[in-house]
Amino acid sequence: MSTLTQHWLPTKSRRLERSIRLTVAPAPGRVGIVFISTGKEQTGYYVQPIANDFGTAYLVEKFSTQGREQYHVCLDGPRSSCECPGFLHLGRCKHVSGLQQLRDEGKL
Repeated sequence: MSTLTQHWLPTKSRRLERSIRLTVAPAPGRVGIVFISTGKEQTGYYVQPIANDFGTAYLVEKFSTQGREQYHVCLDGPRSSCECPGFLHLGRCKHVSGLQQLRDEGKL
């Protein structure tokens, strides 16, 4: 199990602590599970490696009872990307930073 803790400044006056915990590592034919915490909120995601023309890509699907929320995350250094609203709006997100950290640690 791996835990990453980062600080992120969404506004100048508020600091949120963010962490990621890998409980099941994804592998070909097997879906992984991660939990991302931002402040007091924790969200679980299924993580599945997918084919990609460049970088390393994952399909990330949020645990949800209200429909499917899934995003394609591509890890490719400064060209990393995600389809989530946060990344599309801010150019960064918890999915990219968390999965990148796990990959850097050799967990993915």
